[in-house]
Amino acid sequence: MLVDCINHRLSGGATPTTVTGPFHVHDSPNLADGADIAKGAPGELCYIVGSVRSLGGESVAGATLDIWQADGEGFYDAQHGGNEPWMRGIFKSGDNGAFVVQTVLPVPYSIPMDGSVGELMGRTDISPMRPSHIHFLIDAPGHHQVITHLFKKSCPYIETDVVYGVKAPLIAEFRLLPAGSTTPTGQIANQPFWLLEYDFVLQPMAEAISVGSLAKSAAA
Repeated sequence: MLVDCINHRLSGGATPTTVTGPFHVHDSPNLADGADIAKGAPGELCYIVGSVRSLGGESVAGATLDIWQADGEGFYDAQHGGNEPWMRGIFKSGDNGAFVVQTVLPVPYSIPMDGSVGELMGRTDISPMRPSHIHFLIDAPGHHQVITHLFKKSCPYIETDVVYGVKAPLIAEFRLLPAGSTTPTGQIANQPFWLLEYDFVLQPMAEAISVGSLAKSAAA
């Protein structure tokens, strides 16, 4: 996280970055707006609704959102071992910067505790748990790439994330809506579902805060 902070010096108004993590897969399928990345995976139904905009407030159309997460039992694609993509997909923001994703509610999980990491953790009082979160890698022409998470606000592990990846602007409210509510894709839900609403803010390339410029300012 320290290396991430050093290398991503964004404006305070931009969505902050966090670590990529070990479970990102590069060949995720391109999916239509509103598509389901869970496809039968265990977990409670959840929708992600939001938009991508520039630091000045302008909508960013055609932004690429590479999304991945653990299923409702805490397992990622790389741990699942199947032949088909699991809990991941690539989406594009629409003309107004908007996007919709169907998935399942993220749950907390333990980092792998085998090998030297497990031995090290066993000698500490640090919890091995990561709070509930969803990963995003967002690219748009003329803007800085953002790799980040969104964390479930009510998760009990928010304050003790073993990766130290939580930043206040990334803590988001997941609202539980009752059966009979209209989903973001326009259907009437026959079961309760969770709704996460979040707008990502990208910093234009021209507004980069470089290490060199910071060093010059400090020297002055």
